[in-house]
Amino acid sequence: MTENKRQLRVRTFSFSLATPYGNLPPLSIEVPDIPMGLSEVVPLLYELCDRCVDIACKHMKPGEKVTCSKGCGSCCRQVVPVSIPEVLFLRSFLDRLPSEGRECYQSRLKTIVDSASRNGILPALENAGSDHEAIAAAEAYFNQEYNCPFLENGACSIHAVRPFACREFNAISLPELCENPFINRVRKVQVVPKMTSVAARFAAKLLGEPPVLLPLVGITAKEEVQQSWDGAFSGIELFEVLMNSFTT
Repeated sequence: MTENKRQLRVRTFSFSLATPYGNLPPLSIEVPDIPMGLSEVVPLLYELCDRCVDIACKHMKPGEKVTCSKGCGSCCRQVVPVSIPEVLFLRSFLDRLPSEGRECYQSRLKTIVDSASRNGILPALENAGSDHEAIAAAEAYFNQEYNCPFLENGACSIHAVRPFACREFNAISLPELCENPFINRVRKVQVVPKMTSVAARFAAKLLGEPPVLLPLVGITAKEEVQQSWDGAFSGIELFEVLMNSFTT
């Protein structure tokens, strides 16, 4: 007697993301109706983010070029905002590393969190009630000259899984202006849509909470990760919500 097995439902999502520089090439992804977590959309958003950056760079004005290069690292002292899906994805990435590398990163993260908590900068970032307060806290963070925990030998050691905000930061002004972006006018390639915002809206819709952005250095702090963030959702439902998060 042959046992009847329930056929797994699969849905194909096909879309072409619109940008100010034209639509990206069509993309299709097959999603099975199985439990999925928020972090599982991050690889797709990485790909879309890189495509958005690529098309934006191809539409720079004559004479413009990206001036970022290995060894600069000024942007790696700024506060890097990450969404809930990125927090979960990066935590999982760290958990899969060999113990030596994982413990090294965790130690660097803890050192910055401890320092930025003692001097009041981290609470100011997390509790900023206005753009003015957020910018002031970000400037205070930058002035402490905290190097990103993932910066090694002047380059990003997790380049393949770096946050959306890092992928989208492509300066086209003189490199020396980045030495103090809060005083100097640093011009960047304008990338739209911002995947950090898309991911934050996506998580907010699924969780029924306001959009949340956290400083990258806080990703391993236990108090930063709420249990509800680790919940599982129907894969199809999850991607339906994601598709609706690009515009609203």
